[in-house]
Amino acid sequence: MKSIQRGQALHGDLSVSPDREMLLFAMTLGALARGRTLIDDCPITTISQDFAVWMQANHMECSHRDSTWKIEGAGLSGSFSPFQSLPQNHLARHLALCILSRDHETLFDFGGETAEANLQTSLTGQFKGKWEKGLWSFSAPDLRWKLAPSGEIPHFTRIRILLQALLHELPLALEEKATTRDQLCGMLAFFGAPILIETTGAEEMDELARRMARLQGQKFEKKFLTKLEPCKVLAGKEVFVPGDPTEACALAILASVIPGSEATIRNVCLNPGRAGAFNALKRMGANIEVVQKKERYGDQFGSIRVQSCKRLVGRKFSADIMMTCTEEVPLLSIAASLAEGESILRLPEHEAKERHRVLEIMTANLKKAGVEVGVYEEGIVVRGREELDSASFDAREEPGVALALTVLGRIAHGHTELDGSECLELEFPGLQSRLGIT
Repeated sequence: MKSIQRGQALHGDLSVSPDREMLLFAMTLGALARGRTLIDDCPITTISQDFAVWMQANHMECSHRDSTWKIEGAGLSGSFSPFQSLPQNHLARHLALCILSRDHETLFDFGGETAEANLQTSLTGQFKGKWEKGLWSFSAPDLRWKLAPSGEIPHFTRIRILLQALLHELPLALEEKATTRDQLCGMLAFFGAPILIETTGAEEMDELARRMARLQGQKFEKKFLTKLEPCKVLAGKEVFVPGDPTEACALAILASVIPGSEATIRNVCLNPGRAGAFNALKRMGANIEVVQKKERYGDQFGSIRVQSCKRLVGRKFSADIMMTCTEEVPLLSIAASLAEGESILRLPEHEAKERHRVLEIMTANLKKAGVEVGVYEEGIVVRGREELDSASFDAREEPGVALALTVLGRIAHGHTELDGSECLELEFPGLQSRLGIT
């Protein structure tokens, strides 16, 4: 159990860990490329080390020294061990299965007959193949997809389709009505994959054509097209992975609500489909300014300057906005708890179902802090108050919840105790020490 005291103002330059998802993408594409890939300024973490161990067990050269990952890629071919011990992290496991799925001959042992039940969702829910006496064999990939009600392809399905098309040298054309978290596409382009991303709709017409079309009663629907041509080879690269926007959001909330704070969070991922939490906080009245914005390595990143504000203001956030910051929902519920008035965080339907447990845990803990809060089918409703009560909270080993409750403990009056947060150091290494929590 962690003991957390009310925090002091934040000042100066702050840093966050590399974005977990982008780091795993870079390691994956580095292994599939030809030649050496270097991922600089990237301390080792439990998640990346676990993925590296899996890579090494499957004949992929991967090492870490002096804060740099070095991967000697062998191209889009190679052999794998039939005895598999998959990474623990959900995304790392999914990426490992995507790589293994190019092998249609090997019978894989994922841990005996019990593996079939353990991998029901992550394996049989995404990949074509069959079980036989506790062993799994992959079949040819199925690149069909079904749009979520919000108009985009579900995140893990999109990752699988892109990687399987790459590994099997197949053409691919995705059409979506909305798109978020497209970091893999940008990184594929950076490694040399022939990928093209286009937006179609009224924007392509001149003003006169748009007016004439409206007079004729025509309706326009924006579409996002992603085209990947068959790819023979990726090239090894030197990569920099920007900072995790979830960690940065936690620091931004603390700097916004603790009086006298003025800090700059360096080199944060600012991908529009991933870092929407900063725009949400700005709408609530936070003093947040993006400085030194850059576009490199297939994505956008920069530094964020944050100053404390008088008080945040409650807002209603639609599913379109929340699509860009689903990872930060627990943190935004903390911000809403201190805001004046009511806030509604409405999630896309499929995200609301997937994150229902997280919302329920957050609701139970916020009520302990004296907050009026409720979960409904599509999200969470929070009525803010000026001060939050300290209490004994339980994150129930949900990393995002543990991070949000850590932030709560730094701004609540009195002594806070946090249980079920052992997962926090694994998911966000070093963050507790940077916040002065022992």
